[in-house]
Amino acid sequence: MQRSIWFLILFLCSPFAMAALDLQGTWKATSYQIIGYTPLSDAEAKAWVGNTVRFANQVSTLRTARGAQSCRSVSYQPRVEDAEGYFLIGYGVKPQQLGITQSQITVISTSCRQNSWMGPYREFVQISEQQMLTDWEGVLVFFNKQPEGIGALASGSQPLILSPQSLGSITPETPYQYQTLAQAFSGYQISAKRGYMEVMRKGDTKFKVYPNLHTGKVAKILIFDDTVTAPGGVKLGMSYPQIFNQDGQIVDCEKSFWRGKSTCYYPSMRMIEYIFNTSRPTRGGKLTEIHWTADITLVSQ
Repeated sequence: MQRSIWFLILFLCSPFAMAALDLQGTWKATSYQIIGYTPLSDAEAKAWVGNTVRFANQVSTLRTARGAQSCRSVSYQPRVEDAEGYFLIGYGVKPQQLGITQSQITVISTSCRQNSWMGPYREFVQISEQQMLTDWEGVLVFFNKQPEGIGALASGSQPLILSPQSLGSITPETPYQYQTLAQAFSGYQISAKRGYMEVMRKGDTKFKVYPNLHTGKVAKILIFDDTVTAPGGVKLGMSYPQIFNQDGQIVDCEKSFWRGKSTCYYPSMRMIEYIFNTSRPTRGGKLTEIHWTADITLVSQ
């Protein structure tokens, strides 16, 4: 009995158990990115959005509009990878283009000992506690973790998680059709202004969305909402050390056009700018805005 207890303790502390616990729960496909050649059509890639994957112990279940498929014998094998090497060598894209700011990532290899939707082998990349992705035949599918329990769903407590791909998918086909945008910003009020769309909640402006008039996609988003989670788990109200907390990363800061503010950004990911309420953010102050410019090489696909 004592030996069994020690074995259980060692198992719960092992990377295998941690990987299973990280993946456990329900994940909803929210966006995708085509990388290179894929046998999937545009319609087949888009059909992934809205699908859910649930991991529970050794069982994984994919739910689509056509029904559910399960694997009841999943095994997990985690490893730590250099983010730059993993995505640049494996997929020919920089991790920053995908909204991944950390230098190291956790890759969880999964296998199923039966014929299922997973295939014999698949890798899931844990971007954060709330986001993961997987490669599906040349298409990177991004998932957001869903709140558990009736109370969590009813309260709408899940934060809005934005990714570079969502900049291309939350906008309608033309600037004059707002159905897709309204679906992405469920619970907000949207109104068209001169040259942009204003997204409000309880009378306060939470976003300003500027469309690309040539493509009909999003060109830029100004974020003022403290419930939003940006790449790296960044939220408004955080300090400079909380956001830029990894050694060896280069960060540039410059004074903003607005007095008493400054803009900081990763040179390798200039599309995301962090606006602080002080001209010297390294010495104090808080993040008050996030300005996100779409990477045209991603959202144009």
